[in-house]
This record gives sequence, C-alpha cells and structure tokens, in this order.
Amino acid sequence: MIQQANGVYRFTAHSSIADGIMILFFAGGVFLPFTRVANVPAWTFIVSGLVCIVGGVLMLTLFKFSKCVAEVSEEGIVERASKVSKGLIRWEEVTDVYLYEVEVLSRDTSNGIDTRQEQFVGISLVDADAYAKKLNIIQKGIMKAGLGMGYAPISIPGNMLDDPKAFVELCKELMKKNEEV
Repeated sequence: MIQQANGVYRFTAHSSIADGIMILFFAGGVFLPFTRVANVPAWTFIVSGLVCIVGGVLMLTLFKFSKCVAEVSEEGIVERASKVSKGLIRWEEVTDVYLYEVEVLSRDTSNGIDTRQEQFVGISLVDADAYAKKLNIIQKGIMKAGLGMGYAPISIPGNMLDDPKAFVELCKELMKKNEEV
C-alpha cells in the first residue's frame, strides 16, 4: 500500500501475524459469551468476550497497516525491511535501485527440498564500506553474508511490497530528479 503525504511516499504492508491475532480475538469475542463452566459466573465469560472484541477492533484499526516497509522522498530512502537499515539513505549515496531474483531453498513435503525464485528490490550504494561503518557488528555480519550469497548491499523482499516495480520506478524517478538539481 502506498501512502503519500508531504512529498513522502510510505510503502506499508499488512502483517499476517496481526491478522491471525485479530481473528483469534474476534473468535474469542463471539464464542466466549456462550461458554458455560460449572462454578464460574456467566458474566466473566461475557466480559472476556467483550474484551476480545475490543482487542480485535484495536488490532484491526491500529496494527493492520502499521508496518512501514520503506519511505521514499526527494531526500532519499528510509527502508525498514532489512536487518541492516540505518535511517535515511540519501540519493547521493545510491547508485541504483533495481529488481532482482535469488534462488532460495524451500521445503516441499512431497519432494523433500526444492528451490524457488524470490524477488527482491536491491539498493546499490556508492560506498558500501562507508555505509557499513554506520552499522553495528551484527548488522555488518548480516550485510557481509548477504553480499556473499548474491544479495544487494540493501535488499527489500519483494513480497513485502504490493508492487515492487512501482517502488523501483518511483525511486528511479526521484533519483533522476535529484541528479538534475
């Protein structure tokens, strides 16, 4: 989902975990009031059901679309999807934003181990070593391991973006605009 405000484009994704918790809350809210257990007052189940419904509504309104994957503006990109994100990456630091695919292993119950292609948005940097100096030791290790496996210095999983191609096109457009200034 793309949200635009004050020249900042926010790319958000819904969380499947939040969806699952929300469904459990609503299910509890529906079934708890009809539950009867010996020596337990009925009002406790009714109150518990109401609490579950309120919790489900809160999950629906507050958490469903709150996971921000990236923010793109005329200044640069703030990505929050990878484990090596470190705030704003200015367009002057970026050489390219592109789509690429990586072959990953997946477990298939019928055939054992299988491979499939996963799409990523790669962000190439002018000086990856200078960017790595901003990272802590764990983030540096993750970045080094990713580069060793064929990933870009900064990668955003394509499945976290509704439309990875639109994200790349917007980034390229804003990079070009920045070069002209």
